[in-house]
Amino acid sequence: MSEYLLIFPPLWYNLSPHIALPLLSAQLKNAGFNSKVIDLNIQFFNDITSSEFIKKSIDKIEEKYNFYSNHNIDNSNNIEKFQFEEIKNFINSNVNKEYIINKAEIAKQIIKTPNSLNNVKAFMHSLKVLDFAKYIALLPYFIIDNDKLVNGEDAIFQLSYSNIKNCVFNKEQNIFFEYYKNKIEKIKSESPKFVGISVNASVQLIGGLTLAYLLKQNTDIHVNIGGNFFSRTVESLKKYPEFFDIFADSITYGEGEKSILELAKYVNKEISIDKVPNIIYKADDVVQINPRSPIPPLSQICKPDYSDIDFTKYFTPYPLLPLSVNRGCYWRKCTFCDMSYDKTYSVKNVEQVIQELEYNKINYNVRFYNLIDESVSPEFLDKLADKLIEKDLNISIDIMARLEKGFTKKLFKKLYKAGIRFIQWGIESGNERILKLINKGIDIKNRKKILKDANSEGIINFAFYYTDFPSETYKEALSTIDFIFKNRNIIPLAYWRTFYLGKYSQIAKTPDLFNIEILADQVDFSYMLNFKNNGKTDEERKMIKNKIFEEMQRKISNKFLSSSNIYIIEYLLFFLDYYGSKKIKKLKI
Repeated sequence: MSEYLLIFPPLWYNLSPHIALPLLSAQLKNAGFNSKVIDLNIQFFNDITSSEFIKKSIDKIEEKYNFYSNHNIDNSNNIEKFQFEEIKNFINSNVNKEYIINKAEIAKQIIKTPNSLNNVKAFMHSLKVLDFAKYIALLPYFIIDNDKLVNGEDAIFQLSYSNIKNCVFNKEQNIFFEYYKNKIEKIKSESPKFVGISVNASVQLIGGLTLAYLLKQNTDIHVNIGGNFFSRTVESLKKYPEFFDIFADSITYGEGEKSILELAKYVNKEISIDKVPNIIYKADDVVQINPRSPIPPLSQICKPDYSDIDFTKYFTPYPLLPLSVNRGCYWRKCTFCDMSYDKTYSVKNVEQVIQELEYNKINYNVRFYNLIDESVSPEFLDKLADKLIEKDLNISIDIMARLEKGFTKKLFKKLYKAGIRFIQWGIESGNERILKLINKGIDIKNRKKILKDANSEGIINFAFYYTDFPSETYKEALSTIDFIFKNRNIIPLAYWRTFYLGKYSQIAKTPDLFNIEILADQVDFSYMLNFKNNGKTDEERKMIKNKIFEEMQRKISNKFLSSSNIYIIEYLLFFLDYYGSKKIKKLKI
């Protein structure tokens, strides 16, 4: 029996648990509350990639194909048209369906077996089998698991309240109504007073809201929804009081370590709901938003508690965990960024991080970590590396960082010895004028040296960059592409996207400075703003984006480490640990 259940719904990644709920569970347990974490996301991935589920999905795909073929698709909505095209392509493809059905379980075993890394070809093939198994499993349903569906100019599904609600209640298209049937009974068997559901992005929206709805309508449990998604849509929630009748008793916004404890006291009838910080709820038919509480420093927050996690369920050969050493960004000045808009910058002390790593190694046998913070300073990494080397923890980590002068060849040598194996850098642009508009705060002339030094010490560089920044010309965008591809010897991995306007970015606050106009017509629950670029027409922007994409496709390498190989990016830590940074570049896939 667990009085406080914290549930992580599908669809998230299947490589590791998310940090949010183990962190909140630790706060509850430390305060004397009986708490438990359930990762429904990883259960879902294991279930839908079973041979039985795939077979049923193929039967359902064929039924839908026959239905669509016998009806006038022109009268259907964009979702159905998109789905019909996908189903038609699948039916007309040469996919060996029996092969996927028979090999999915074997593929899972291979991915979850440590020594499977010695056969790269079999490992990569297994990832592709599972990726296709997931695709088949979800094809008969509408699932927001693709950014193309909900973001960008060509999005077919706008994140409006009516669209979201219709998608949740469409039982034919919503996989979760059927999937959650026995899950609801298991949740009820725990006799919880409180269920917290974490929705961190649009990919979890339908899975999270369907679960919330079923619990809200069929139990007396207090249903709370937290996570990053609704933290970014607080103003939109004010317009829909019925949300709190249908889906949840309360919404937590912002950081939840303080509010989860006060919410537990409310559920225990120790305090009134108006005393709980950082929550949204309905009272007297009006949506109420309680004030934020001061966020405690990270040094006062318990380390995440993964004791409820079954690491054998995850699709990795070894346990992998997220690691956080700071909150927010110490720079906080990039004009396009809204990642830290509601966060106060705070840093753990190095000893606290080391204690967490030692605990995880002893209790969960974890050696691999994704350091999930937006940016970690070279000064902090220098101190952390000294301690990691001193303790000889033998761990492997990837990090995100800024191309600052504090990153020297001497530091990279130390970082590699400490276990840092690849770094994700925010390159953003190859053009000096654009970087000044972004206010990146780095020396453009020094960044190539930093990348070269990291590469020379065995650290893999992973570059994030984008084009279509307001006022950017084709020539300026091309200079970014040229920078990435001319330096493929030191930047083997890169990720490109086009610019989007975040709701809480500096650009959104001062659009005139960037020669854009924010349009009146906005989508309630989107984290992107619709805007007009006063320097270019929409047709000109599309033309430039298409030309840039064509240029990239022309230049993309077919080497093992390429931006087109998503599997390598996700499993890079494991490959680097097994083969080393020099040998991995020579592997053929």
